[in-house]
Amino acid sequence: MVNDAVATENPKQLAEEEREGLRPTVPVPAGGMTTDRVREMLDFYGADVMLLIGGALLEARENLRAATSAFVAEVHRYAYG
Repeated sequence: MVNDAVATENPKQLAEEEREGLRPTVPVPAGGMTTDRVREMLDFYGADVMLLIGGALLEARENLRAATSAFVAEVHRYAYG
């Protein structure tokens, strides 16, 4: 059963709850995801999340490898816990 008060305050917890025969899910924030938003997303969703980055990497064009490395480095720099 979904607790609406929790859902409003903590979408991560909502995603992890089993409800009406649906299995728990993993949050996947997407759209507008950039390296600059990694800390914001991890603060909000926690460690159990998939960060979907696409357009920001495509904009890097010939610097794709460097942009990808910077994104991964920002995730690794995050202080979990």
